[in-house]
Amino acid sequence: MPSRHLPKRRLSLTNVGGAPVLSGEASLAATLARALDVEPGAGLERWTHGFHTYAARMHPDTAGRLVRALSRAGAAVLDPFCGSGTVVVEALVHGARAVGRDLNPVAIRLARMRAAVVPEARRRAVRERAWRIAGIAAGRVRQGHLPPAPLPPGADQFDARTFAELAWLRAAIAADRDPFVREALALVLSSILVKVSCRASDTDSRYQPKCRPPGAATAIFGHKVDELCRRWKALREALPSPLYPADLGIDDARRLRTVPDASIDLVVTSPPYANVYDYAEQHALRAAWLGEDAGALRANEVGARRGFRDARRGLERWEHDGAAWVAAVARVLRPSGLACVLGGDGATPLGPVRFDECLGRWAVAAGLRVEASAAQRRPIFDEETRRAFRGRDRREHLIAVGRGEM
Repeated sequence: MPSRHLPKRRLSLTNVGGAPVLSGEASLAATLARALDVEPGAGLERWTHGFHTYAARMHPDTAGRLVRALSRAGAAVLDPFCGSGTVVVEALVHGARAVGRDLNPVAIRLARMRAAVVPEARRRAVRERAWRIAGIAAGRVRQGHLPPAPLPPGADQFDARTFAELAWLRAAIAADRDPFVREALALVLSSILVKVSCRASDTDSRYQPKCRPPGAATAIFGHKVDELCRRWKALREALPSPLYPADLGIDDARRLRTVPDASIDLVVTSPPYANVYDYAEQHALRAAWLGEDAGALRANEVGARRGFRDARRGLERWEHDGAAWVAAVARVLRPSGLACVLGGDGATPLGPVRFDECLGRWAVAAGLRVEASAAQRRPIFDEETRRAFRGRDRREHLIAVGRGEM
């Protein structure tokens, strides 16, 4: 049989990265290893996980396995770098008290929308308004009407017709009288911005000219709303009773000022990796279209690639910020609490940044200790990382830290 007819074989990360290297308490290390043994791309079809791209989010199956194995119903589960809410959603479905914090205002709005419990009447209203708004926007552009001022930023990142459709969508959404409908549709619009733009991808800002047919952007918008409503329905059907509403808010993980001392049973999180992404740059267009000020994120983002332009200063800040957020986690953990941290090795011109070594130092300084860990080899794609590691393995680590009072 020709190879093009063979079904695609999905490989788990254990197969891709090899058997994990375990250390520490045996049963806990085995739990961490099971959480790492996931299929790339799997889980995004479940509930609201697949709504809106978000770079380097934790795999839903990793988050779910950790939450189910290490917390009971009603326990307080925190993700201090919650991003778009993967851990939050898994904690809700488990029946835990989900707590999510992030410095990125776009992330918190996304997490709230993913964690929303939306009844059928409200889902129907969102769908109906969305398609009416899509029809209005497509019609205005077809008739040659210019979008109302003030225009959203970033016109040079779209072909002219697509930008006009998006601008009309944005204006019509803003005019809707229902706050929940406005928020839901604004975030759906955010979710398609990069897809219909001339940007290569969320993580690649290169310009790639695209010419979409008339009405393409408005149609994609409408279908994305239909998808979100289906996801809301699936989430609502999966939620237990009693349900603890998600506690979500903007906060700096290095401080966690909005989280009380000794209030958290389990932390499950994946902080930004050193010198890999610039979330502020990735979300700049979305933040502007959503009317958000990302200044605090630009100034205080942990591990941002732009902060390593001077590698030595970048490493100094990485150490300072890491020690601070681990100390904040230690403060909010109950005495018997546990923190499971997923982090990958980074690279700089000065050499590799070994995440397990970093977290070990930060934990000791915060009065915690490494209870167990599981690590897997990860591929190296770019020359900068290849030079830093010089033939040595680059790894991703899932590490459990606590006070040893479990």
